[in-house]
Amino acid sequence: MSLRTASEDNMFRALIAFPAADVQTKAGMTTKQAKEAWETAQRAALNKHMEHFLTTKSVKPYPMYAVDPDKAYIDLCHRNGTKVDLDNAIEELNEGYKEDGLLFLPQKAKGCSKTDTRLKPAKLTKAYAYSTANPDGYFSDYLFPIFHSYGGVSTNASKLCHRGYGTMHDMLEIGDVDLDACFLPSVMFIAWNEQSARTKTPKKMYDIIERSTEGITTDDEWSKLISDTTIERIGRHGVIAMVECKL
Repeated sequence: MSLRTASEDNMFRALIAFPAADVQTKAGMTTKQAKEAWETAQRAALNKHMEHFLTTKSVKPYPMYAVDPDKAYIDLCHRNGTKVDLDNAIEELNEGYKEDGLLFLPQKAKGCSKTDTRLKPAKLTKAYAYSTANPDGYFSDYLFPIFHSYGGVSTNASKLCHRGYGTMHDMLEIGDVDLDACFLPSVMFIAWNEQSARTKTPKKMYDIIERSTEGITTDDEWSKLISDTTIERIGRHGVIAMVECKL
């Protein structure tokens, strides 16, 4: 029902994509030193971009594919062997799913009118679904690089695959990553600069893209969506990194 994995540490893999930072290299630097300088600059940029997600304090709905109040209520009635009676649907939903960290409200949660893009509540129950387990964002912290094992898959298999120089622990330019060969995450956090025709100063934009909400059925489709999205928004020289997010 949420982004949680089977890991006891409540970690999940995520792909971070953001514009590459300018790197100042000094004359006489070795290739290794230049590479370390580049990674240091990108790590700083990564931290800056992720502050947006780590400090967002507005209630966010669970993915619509996972928590449809109408479907959840019908399933609850079937599970309890009761008739589908909508008179007290919201009260029954809150009682039935409270242990799952879900909250159902007849109106949008206070303070989230900007982050909750749903125009109307669910058709039958007239309810909005929210998370009480993690009300202040999708995750509480992130780690780089990945070092946990998921479902028996080694940590090395969870790294990004690259076409150029580097190791599997690096942040990489998009053009150097072989997404088709990656052990891909379920979520992508992306930050990019959007130029407005009315202002000379680019506006920083952020988005979260989840595989399950995009109608993706295969790894090929998901890797193509990641590639197309990152190239369209931040170009071939944007930076991506695989990280772990902790709920």
